[in-house]
Amino acid sequence: MTKQLAQALKNCPPRIRPHMTTRNIISGEDPKLYDDLFVDLAEYFRPKIGLQWLDVKKLQDEIWQGLRLGSFTSRIIDSAQKKAISSLLLSTTDDHVRDYTHAGNGTMAEQGAVDWFNKPSAKKQLQKRLSKFNYSQETINAHAFLARIEPLTAIDKMKTHGEARQFAIRRQLEEQQQVLELERNGEEGTGTAAAGLEKKDTASREEEEVCTQPDIEDEDDNDNEEVTTQPGLADEEDDSDEAGRDDDAEHDQDEVT
Repeated sequence: MTKQLAQALKNCPPRIRPHMTTRNIISGEDPKLYDDLFVDLAEYFRPKIGLQWLDVKKLQDEIWQGLRLGSFTSRIIDSAQKKAISSLLLSTTDDHVRDYTHAGNGTMAEQGAVDWFNKPSAKKQLQKRLSKFNYSQETINAHAFLARIEPLTAIDKMKTHGEARQFAIRRQLEEQQQVLELERNGEEGTGTAAAGLEKKDTASREEEEVCTQPDIEDEDDNDNEEVTTQPGLADEEDDSDEAGRDDDAEHDQDEVT
């Protein structure tokens, strides 16, 4: 494990750390480049929980597989170079029937393809022969590509599916980051909202106290008005007493008469 990888895994949960350090590579592939890819992805996405770490590992393997398939494409084409050269050399002969006897055109074409890679002087002569028919290195590559079209098509499909999986994993990581961000902001917002509500309640109580003071004055005014209206009631009682006395006097006078 490199120092960069160890530093990147510092915050990784211990229970899944062994999965992060597993190298899904084949012979001939550089383990350091594989680890560096994980470090770059971890620095970019900054995983917080176990699921995010596992997704980063999946994304690393998908990207690495895409790079691997890309390198396979050129190697598969190169592997058909000899067959392409032999086919083109055979097409330059007058006899289009392939003869694989000792001195036949087929045998000579195959031997020429072998000499192309092993004998520089023979390669120059063969290049001059092919150039008479406007055959170049690009022509050889095209024939090699067509000779391997089936495996190349399969690789292309695999790359397409892998890119779709990469996109899905990246989207999932981004959505998880957004959810964690919202949760973190929500917790901070809850504390701020609580402080704001407390201030609002305090201000409301103060306003209520201020608003209730005029009501006390109004009650005092009402009490004074009740006090001032009591003499009027006394006058009415006096008038009633006087009217009653007059009626009694009239009644006594009638009895005397």
